[in-house]
Amino acid sequence: MERLKSLRKARGLKQEDVATFLGITKSAYGNYELGQREPSLASLVKLADYFNVSVDYLLERTSNAMIYDSANLSATGNPRLDEMISVFRQLSPSMQENVLLTAKALLNYTT
Repeated sequence: MERLKSLRKARGLKQEDVATFLGITKSAYGNYELGQREPSLASLVKLADYFNVSVDYLLERTSNAMIYDSANLSATGNPRLDEMISVFRQLSPSMQENVLLTAKALLNYTT
């Protein structure tokens, strides 16, 4: 599953980080990335949630990583905000926290 590898690397994570999250060994997770082993449905859902993408994206059934939920099937209507949300969702949790802290600091700086 090449997508797993690219998502992990884009977030600066090690195989061990994702394996620990899933509760499996590093080698088992590595086999997912190499396509030598397929994750269970439960693991796929956990991975999709972890990387904030759809299961279909992980399975390469779509090239669109965005998640659409039934409460918000449409975008915000603001292209700039939609882009920011899309980029934010692709960041690791620690990077998301850094973005939030920076945005809040900018708000305080401008007021």
